[in-house]
Amino acid sequence: MRHLRRTKRFYRDKRDALTTCLRAWTSDAPGAGLAVMLPLPETTNDIEVAKQALVYGLAPAPISPWFIAPERMRPGLLLGIATAPEHGLQTACEHLFDVIQRIGAQTSGHAPKSMAR
Repeated sequence: MRHLRRTKRFYRDKRDALTTCLRAWTSDAPGAGLAVMLPLPETTNDIEVAKQALVYGLAPAPISPWFIAPERMRPGLLLGIATAPEHGLQTACEHLFDVIQRIGAQTSGHAPKSMAR
């Protein structure tokens, strides 16, 4: 029982640290289980963001492929809590948002306002 409480506390603390880092960029990053869902501006290609994030050793999962109806599709990223780095989380978030800004600017022709620093 003690192990379960310790594990639950460990992952809760990781989720809280991740959502705190994300709050510098957006207030809309709900946590669910062992993941945090990060919505992206509608013009951002989440699949391309996920590919480009690999350069920094990050592996967010794009959510747009999971939508069946194209008119209901919303870009976003699923960020795993279990694999979030304990050290350098702020730097990892900064790299991720740099990629989001770059891909968003390529797609829409300007930097997304909701992601501007």
